[in-house]
Amino acid sequence: MRYFSGALFYMIVLVFASCCGSKCKKPNHKESLPAVTIVGADKDEHGCIASAGYQWSELRKDCIRPFELPMSILSPDKTTQTGVLFSADSSQVEIFSVQGHFILERTALGHYEKRLKQQSAHLDRSQIGNWNWVFEN
Repeated sequence: MRYFSGALFYMIVLVFASCCGSKCKKPNHKESLPAVTIVGADKDEHGCIASAGYQWSELRKDCIRPFELPMSILSPDKTTQTGVLFSADSSQVEIFSVQGHFILERTALGHYEKRLKQQSAHLDRSQIGNWNWVFEN
């Protein structure tokens, strides 16, 4: 029993000595934890929460989710859906696409466009009633 107590004592001393030497550094929990981003804390200047899919609509003057709009069309490259929102009087159309966010003006029946510096954006209705979104550089 006496040898057991002595051995136990030396083991305890050895464990403490190995952890509390000059090389032992206490972990700094502030350094080891990753930065935490609070979901929903990414509001833009209008108060729209981008992580929840909201974007500002100039026509509605409100935050909307473009993928919930009643009308969407294929992007010009045919890879993604583009959200389309018409004004109440149909004089303007707001486009939410990967190319950007545009408000196009109606220039003729079934034709909306916006000329940018070196680009132009068009939304045209075909004779069979389909809408085509064109973004040109």
